[in-house]
Amino acid sequence: MPTEDKNTPRIDLVEFDNNPLLCSKVDYILNNPKTIGYKNRTNSPNQIPAGTIINYSESLDNVPNLGIVRFSNCDPACPLTIKWSDKLEVYGCDSLAKNGLYARIFRTWVATNCMGKRLDTIQKIDFCRPGVADFQFNGSGGEDYDRIVTYSSCTPNKDSIRHIDVTPFAVKTGVLS
Repeated sequence: MPTEDKNTPRIDLVEFDNNPLLCSKVDYILNNPKTIGYKNRTNSPNQIPAGTIINYSESLDNVPNLGIVRFSNCDPACPLTIKWSDKLEVYGCDSLAKNGLYARIFRTWVATNCMGKRLDTIQKIDFCRPGVADFQFNGSGGEDYDRIVTYSSCTPNKDSIRHIDVTPFAVKTGVLS
């Protein structure tokens, strides 16, 4: 019977948000330490330097979190170094047509102890393009229209039309919508 290696890090908790996000959020989320932390919270672990978690102590940053992995080590005299890093893959038209997937971030979590033993896991953060139902106009419509804009002008003038009045924006329920 093999004995358990008490010097190897172990995973105590994996908590990832698996909801797909809008493709417009890729640049904001990629390598952003403020998106690390427990789901449905806006506190993130302190990281010095960015990408290295220190004792899971937290600070409020008011950014919704996408997940966290809690590692531990049986030997308190052999501390863990916990790091994460992101790799972005952007997909082509075939993937968009097949499953609506625009891009995916592979967030790799690694715990290494003082003896160099390590354990890792990977979080997948999916990004999709918005569908027609995900678009909304800034304001109300009426009858058969999504948006009605009225300007106080006797003659039509394209220069008086504001971009915000006629351009829909994408929304999606879930984290960081």
